[in-house]
Amino acid sequence: MIPRLSSLKLCLYVLAVRHRRLASLLVNHRLNSLRVPDNDLGDFRRWRRLEGLDELARYAVVASYLKRLAPGGSVLDVGCAHGILAREVAPHAARYLGIDRDASSISVARQSNLERAEFEVADAHDYVPEGRFDAIVFNEVLYYLREPLQVLQRYADFLTFDGVLILSNGAFRRVLELIQIVRGKWDLVDQTMVVNDAGMMWTVQALRRKRPGTVTDRSVGTANLPGRSRERSAG
Repeated sequence: MIPRLSSLKLCLYVLAVRHRRLASLLVNHRLNSLRVPDNDLGDFRRWRRLEGLDELARYAVVASYLKRLAPGGSVLDVGCAHGILAREVAPHAARYLGIDRDASSISVARQSNLERAEFEVADAHDYVPEGRFDAIVFNEVLYYLREPLQVLQRYADFLTFDGVLILSNGAFRRVLELIQIVRGKWDLVDQTMVVNDAGMMWTVQALRRKRPGTVTDRSVGTANLPGRSRERSAG
């Protein structure tokens, strides 16, 4: 569950996303990961909340990045739950593959019968897909992983040459430094902060692998989104 933040905490979070020293100061190192208890797997009601209006804006940003940065391409959605993002992305993709370790969620996703969409029960830590993808999505997944940076680096091998990585992370203190570290290891194409009236906040990042001598175009990926501001409010 994404925490609801006061106005002061929202301001601190925005600053921390931009400045690593503040992020390091705020982060709680004793709580550097989350875990979904195994007894929650199979309880599909746990994930129904993702379909609420509170979550709509961040899904819209993720989907918009994919449509702009990997138009008509192949998409791997790591931790796809019951296929919410697939409904927006699969119709515009050459191929969509969603994986999740919750078999009940995958069962529901398959019932959508979306064209060009496949769903598999798999654990992100050791899954090896067939082929490469133009975009790989980690939508509210990184802070559930034991070694998120190592997992991201492993999945980099599954991207096409100019493939894009889309990350969405909620406003947890323990992911602030993770967001900054990822920015240091990958080329940041664009970054959007989504805030709703309930005080829930996410940072959505579009990244590509660093290559010597390349310059990232920070303007790409924003023109087709609603508005040009990096911090936009929704809800």
